Amino acid sequence: MIKTLELLEKYQPSGLLKNRETQKRINWLFEDSQLKALKPSIKSCLDYYQANLIKQGLLNKDALESNYEAIRSVNNAMWDSLLYQEKNMIANLDGQAIREKLPYFIVDGKHFYIPFLDYRLNHYYTYEMAIFDTKQYFGLYRNFKKYAVDVSIYGGTPYLYLSAGCLCLVNLEDKYVLYDAQHETITVVLNGKDYSFTMADSSKELASLLVGDSEKQLIDYLIDHDLINKKLLKRLKRRVIHVTE
Repeated sequence: MIKTLELLEKYQPSGLLKNRETQKRINWLFEDSQLKALKPSIKSCLDYYQANLIKQGLLNKDALESNYEAIRSVNNAMWDSLLYQEKNMIANLDGQAIREKLPYFIVDGKHFYIPFLDYRLNHYYTYEMAIFDTKQYFGLYRNFKKYAVDVSIYGGTPYLYLSAGCLCLVNLEDKYVLYDAQHETITVVLNGKDYSFTMADSSKELASLLVGDSEKQLIDYLIDHDLINKKLLKRLKRRVIHVTE
């Protein structure tokens, strides 16, 4: 399967990163110093989609923090006398409107907003923002980079919900398939490695084959649906003989 993915990437490369509008957006993304610290370079399609996730996460983080500070300011006279649970109750009730407006992704039935933070910190941002009044987490607002994690820890899940320039067609434990309709690009993430290539077909049938167990079925599908160029066709015809021997 890996060999076929490598051939697709070689003979039908994606034009996403060479696109002028994409380059403009990358330049815009990198104007954000926080984003650049989390994602120093964009060398692949997956890097680009991840940068978009990070940008949305930064926007969400700022919005949640600003909302919490506003709630705390309104209740300033009594805030220091409140119990931890009471602060969270007020923050959750008064912050419900902003949380409903912000884009989120779902992990184990919970709404998470920041794909570059781990499960525990996402839980705090969603349900226990009073934790940021404590000494341990007081500096997290600004010094969050040391807590940052790779957005890949959530697999394809954030792409099911957040706008990153692509859709998630298949999302399994250690593999997922993304489709960028604007640039007709498929990105397959398999065992920690990613492969991107031009593809007009965005069906779940093809996506499932790309992360499936039968390389022959995938090649047959690509050939039968006329989805590959002549150079690649020759190589895949040779490849299908090899995988059936």
